[in-house]
Amino acid sequence: GKQDKTTHGSDQSGQQSSSNATKPYIPDYKLAFEHFCVHAASKTVLDELQRNLELSDENLEASRMTLHRFGNTSSSSIWYELAYLEAKEKVRSGDRIWQLAFGSGFKC
Repeated sequence: GKQDKTTHGSDQSGQQSSSNATKPYIPDYKLAFEHFCVHAASKTVLDELQRNLELSDENLEASRMTLHRFGNTSSSSIWYELAYLEAKEKVRSGDRIWQLAFGSGFKC
């Protein structure tokens, strides 16, 4: 029979895989968006997203304030965050806003 063209322990390019994998490329989303509305599930979720996406405290202000005021409102938190940004007059015509929500939702 035909042999498999890939080898165990190697990827398609022939590079050896290792347990010390390099850090994945993460774009600088601050270059694409002026504002961020990140699903406010918990302080831990916001802390990790801030760290991994290299966002500033100001970038996550609306998310943190929404979590503080309303708690975890599931994916609808992004709309509370947008209202927060608008109420603080931070959004200007032409600004780009990244609304990022995820998760399986509340369990019934």
